Amino acid sequence: GGVVMRERSCDILRQNGDIVFLRRNISALPVDGRPISQSGPLSVLADFRTPLYERWCDLEIGGSSAHECAMKIKEALSL
Repeated sequence: GGVVMRERSCDILRQNGDIVFLRRNISALPVDGRPISQSGPLSVLADFRTPLYERWCDLEIGGSSAHECAMKIKEALSL
């Protein structure tokens, strides 16, 4: 989410573990109840934030389901 908008947040997040970027197809993301996601085209928000997510993350994962992503994270982090 918007945590990437504050550089200071990265250091705080890194204190608690690895940062995983869940790469998703933006057309599949829900926007109900998410005012910032409803304020304009989601593609504009994604175009702005994606480079920040990529810069911050320790691991980038994509998948078509939550289970698939969880299994990929588990494998990548050897949990």
